[in-house]
Amino acid sequence: TIREAVGVLRPGESTILLPDLLDGLRPGSEEIQLSISRRPDLRIDRQLDYLIDYPYGCAEQVSSRLFSLLLASDLLSEQSRQDSLWRARFQELDLMIESGISHLAYPLQRSDGSFSLWRGSRYGNLWLDAYVMDVLGEARRAGFDVPAGLWQRGIQHLRNETNVPANARSPQQVAGLAYALHVVAREGDDVAASARYLLNRDLIRRAGFVSMARLGAALALSGDTRQANVAFERADAMRRLELRTDGTSRRTT
Repeated sequence: TIREAVGVLRPGESTILLPDLLDGLRPGSEEIQLSISRRPDLRIDRQLDYLIDYPYGCAEQVSSRLFSLLLASDLLSEQSRQDSLWRARFQELDLMIESGISHLAYPLQRSDGSFSLWRGSRYGNLWLDAYVMDVLGEARRAGFDVPAGLWQRGIQHLRNETNVPANARSPQQVAGLAYALHVVAREGDDVAASARYLLNRDLIRRAGFVSMARLGAALALSGDTRQANVAFERADAMRRLELRTDGTSRRTT
């Protein structure tokens, strides 16, 4: 018989294990295991099974799965050091991450560095390109091998697009541009001029508070702290307005 109790201890708090956990058990036959972690109990084994069996394969879905696998790998790297049973799954995750990276390189990346939503599809957009490169950047920072050609083509494509911010003529295009500016700025590029141009356009407000916040992050990374703070303040005001309007945040691009 296995019984579980899960709780959260805040700084300075204490607790007593629930006595009813032992109800009905023969005295002396019980065994209690206590696990303490600074991370919440995510039931990662169940979530991991879902990730492993995730069947979808468009560029956005592959990237989302890859992002989740990277987070799971980070969690498991801590747990696998404590439990040998997790080591095999940790190694399995690495193989799946490498497979996801390869799938984005071929067949989903085009020759100009952008990404097709599906293999052979003409559909794609700048937001998708920025999202894929954001995930690949996380993989690189986690120590995984992202092929140089895949990375360089993708980053150069984002640079080309962010150099001409006037091409963004709809809220959706502006959302993609703000995301691309953030990704490129994180690689050390100075995107302040394009970001300031976008900050002064009404379309950025219509793109949503997350896009405004990404624009602020791009400005901060480019060294323009003053304009970054303007963008962050606007993003916060937009978020508060949306929450007051209908109690939830609808725009997350």
